[in-house]
Amino acid sequence: EAISPEAGRIISAAAGATLPLPENAWSVAIAVTAHERVVERHARELAALATANKASGFMRIGGTDQSEFLNPMCAFPSLALASDAGAVIFRIAAVPAAMAGLAARLGTTAARAQMQCATLLRPHGLVYFALLPGGKLTADVARAAQEAIDAAEELDAKARIEFAPVELKRVVNVWGAPRADFELMRRVKNIFDPQGILSPGRFAGGI
Repeated sequence: EAISPEAGRIISAAAGATLPLPENAWSVAIAVTAHERVVERHARELAALATANKASGFMRIGGTDQSEFLNPMCAFPSLALASDAGAVIFRIAAVPAAMAGLAARLGTTAARAQMQCATLLRPHGLVYFALLPGGKLTADVARAAQEAIDAAEELDAKARIEFAPVELKRVVNVWGAPRADFELMRRVKNIFDPQGILSPGRFAGGI
């Protein structure tokens, strides 16, 4: 996982002060599970890669410390929500090659709205992005949320809002723009639910 500075602060706070992450730089976390000799080799090679790429540091963790770090990282969306009751949490599907550009665009969107943000990039094509409004007006938050959705669409990523205040859900389409196969989805839904009684409006496009 690649962890933005604000995401690092959120994760570090949950993990405890024993595993501080850089306050003003992105971090990369790599988990390795294998025979001890294989883990040792990975540690040596990763340390060399960190040095070659001018990383500010390299830290190897294990045992209890590893669990204390990995558990909060897996629970990042709920931790981000706990850090700001008005947080807007996006789940974005993107190809790995687009992630760096997407993270930059999302950061610019938050900065333009004068809001904090936290981003976690997962290697299998998943981005968690949290807008942390800190009490901003709903209209301002809605505008920033829509810009984030639009930025993802422009980079061929698919964004949806997983958590947000009810007020924002009333003015922003949390599912983002309909996919190209939306009409097919709608027709399938109509076959199984012709009267529209199964959770109406609870999925993309209001189906």
